[in-house]
Amino acid sequence: MTETNTQVEQEIYTPPDSRTLDTIHSAQIRLGIQGPPGEGKTHAALTFPFPVVGNIDRGLGAHIGRSDIREIPFYDPNWCKAQGITWKQGEAVNRRDAIMKWCRKELFKFSTKQTFIMDASTGLEAAFDIEQSKYPYYTKSGEEDKFVFWREKVNWFQELFEDIFKSVPCNIIYICHEQLERNSKGDLTGKNNPLFTGQFKDKLVSHLTDHFRQHCIDKKSPDKIDEKILTLWGMKTREEFLEMQKQFIGNSVYCWQTEGDDIFSAKASSMKPGTPRFIPANYDAFMKWRKPIS
Repeated sequence: MTETNTQVEQEIYTPPDSRTLDTIHSAQIRLGIQGPPGEGKTHAALTFPFPVVGNIDRGLGAHIGRSDIREIPFYDPNWCKAQGITWKQGEAVNRRDAIMKWCRKELFKFSTKQTFIMDASTGLEAAFDIEQSKYPYYTKSGEEDKFVFWREKVNWFQELFEDIFKSVPCNIIYICHEQLERNSKGDLTGKNNPLFTGQFKDKLVSHLTDHFRQHCIDKKSPDKIDEKILTLWGMKTREEFLEMQKQFIGNSVYCWQTEGDDIFSAKASSMKPGTPRFIPANYDAFMKWRKPIS
């Protein structure tokens, strides 16, 4: 005799603190944006609502005058000192501990409507590397134990992503440059990965809900818009494509690659099935293709 659904459901235990995914009203976005310098990654990130930028690279000059953007000056030694962080005279600024202390203290106060932008990964990694290198570890035989440095790096970034970024209410955007991937023999594989050194590189994308590659392409004239291009952009007509281009000033279109190919492995957990490979690099396009939330 076959059990009915009702009989089966009576035997299923439901933990009292659990919930079904159709009852979630606000899902956090943790978006990684990868690409070469000058591709418009920061500009795209700033289209998200109520942006607060953890500014390590001091690269917001193009946006000076905008009152809707708040900057946390991670680059400023005086800001680091104001966090209660000290370092020895003549040493490099201890940005590593200042950034972590601020994130632990402040990010949990953000609302679900805000966006925190870490700009950018290269500077954050440098802050860790410089500070950690000040205090080498030695074995009992007096030799430097270089494995400790890499283990501490994994632990530090694991804490930032796992304990903080995944736990805070706000959306997170993590901006990173890219590098060509090499296999165990040191040969190039043809893939473009986030620029990062150490074992955490292999874990970074796993901590993000989405990971896109940023592109900057020339605007196309009507005669250059063929069926292949329309398919990659999820569009049906040349007119639709031409209208999309108008939102960008100048001769360039900034876009995100949401689907992987031979040279990039994308992640699009937040996006609807059938999201096109390329979408405009802005919040409105992200939300257009994002899975609906009840």
